Amino acid sequence: MFKLLVWDCCAWSAWQFFQVKDLNGNYRDIPGTWTQYAGYFPLWRLSYSIIPYIRIKFEQNGLGFQKLYNIPQGVEVPWLTYQQFSNLIGNVTDMVIAEQEWQPMIDAIWENRTVEYYETTSSTVKTDFMRKWHHNRSGKPISLDEMMENEDGDIFDVADPRSDFENSVISEMQIATFAESTITEKDREILKLRMEGYTEQEIADKVGYKTASAVHKRIAKIADAYEDYVTAEYQKYLDK
Repeated sequence: MFKLLVWDCCAWSAWQFFQVKDLNGNYRDIPGTWTQYAGYFPLWRLSYSIIPYIRIKFEQNGLGFQKLYNIPQGVEVPWLTYQQFSNLIGNVTDMVIAEQEWQPMIDAIWENRTVEYYETTSSTVKTDFMRKWHHNRSGKPISLDEMMENEDGDIFDVADPRSDFENSVISEMQIATFAESTITEKDREILKLRMEGYTEQEIADKVGYKTASAVHKRIAKIADAYEDYVTAEYQKYLDK
């Protein structure tokens, strides 16, 4: 039971340092918590498969269980703080993933998720995935007739609300509410200028950034914040 506890603890810790791509292709932590994913989700299983590699790293650096076992009776073992333990597992996890070249595998697993990889209970990350899975805002299946016709019988496309941020058709009122409650004054100015059609370099000149790259990064941050805002709003709607 003690070994199982150590195994679970290390797997849970390693899971938090796996990196997956967001909609912009940037790496980030796995959204949500481990409880929102099914036990047979390949990335959750991978967090257990990485333990033997972590153990090898510990033993190579004098942190193996045998050394702990050999400590004389009465000698107090120094405890790691939560942050120290987090740093330890995080650094070793990054090392193993790089040495074993696991990142392409992690990318493939994340890009090919299915409904079964999520727990049956409702969660924000599951709702977000279901919207993209069914290509509609409610996250529920939509019939072919509903996808192809509106009430006038015209053909239309079902938009994905989390698709390309700058090309999304969203109301000015929704943007205003998002900007007022979520981002900084400078980011609001960047968003306003971008919506007015200014280039990233023109925006940089107006708001005081040295390069267009800095503005590009801020727009990416705003996009991430907007995605989280939209997810939360839809979750409120579904909860009702």
